[in-house]
Amino acid sequence: MTRKDWKYKNFIALDDDIERLSYNHDIEIYEAIKVGKVDWIDKKLKEDPFRPRKDWGILSLNKHRNFTYHFVITAALIARFCIEGGLPLDDAYTTSDYYIQKADLATTDQEITDLYYEMVMDYAEKMKKTETKNIYSLQIVKTIEYINNHLYENIKINDIADYINLNQFYLSTLFKQETGINLKDYILKKKIETAKNMIDYSDLSFIEIAEELGFCSQSYFILSFKKIVGVTPKKYQDSIRTALSKKAK
Repeated sequence: MTRKDWKYKNFIALDDDIERLSYNHDIEIYEAIKVGKVDWIDKKLKEDPFRPRKDWGILSLNKHRNFTYHFVITAALIARFCIEGGLPLDDAYTTSDYYIQKADLATTDQEITDLYYEMVMDYAEKMKKTETKNIYSLQIVKTIEYINNHLYENIKINDIADYINLNQFYLSTLFKQETGINLKDYILKKKIETAKNMIDYSDLSFIEIAEELGFCSQSYFILSFKKIVGVTPKKYQDSIRTALSKKAK
């Protein structure tokens, strides 16, 4: 692989093992970017910057080039998640191309680390605007931000209402008026979207996913998943594996 090959569209159909390896380590970051958790990401990356990892595959014997290749893979994965989250394709492609081109010019690992932070914060800001662009009241914007920041917990409407200082029944009515979806259904929908990504890109079991996302039991998670997706987590996982197997052939 040469530097002229470092383009987003060449990495959009990545090797599944590489995808899973990267996703398993950075699952929280990818999900946080997708929903625009800017402040959380800023704190996370300052505590744990993007650095070469021992568990990465060897794409080049040159250490800096290997680091850069993994940056490109990460850029492609982040773009993919943002597209799933509603970012327009052109915006996602243009952004990834821009940062990949900058990575092409980087000569040190620190430059790549700094560039990763810049890229992630850029995507997170874009996703934050995408998430709330059609919602005009401050209360609903804060509600969505609260949900995004607590996806890995058992979210209760009265807790959200207390957070934004509104009556929970009024909040539910207002949310339905402005978004067209019930607040409880929206929370469930966001959790199941996250669960689908976990199934797609991680090796977590269904019970582990249920626990990670704050479901009271595995059975409730399965029922909720089927309600939103139309099939059980197992059938969804099997369909993904079948598609990957056909793709490999």
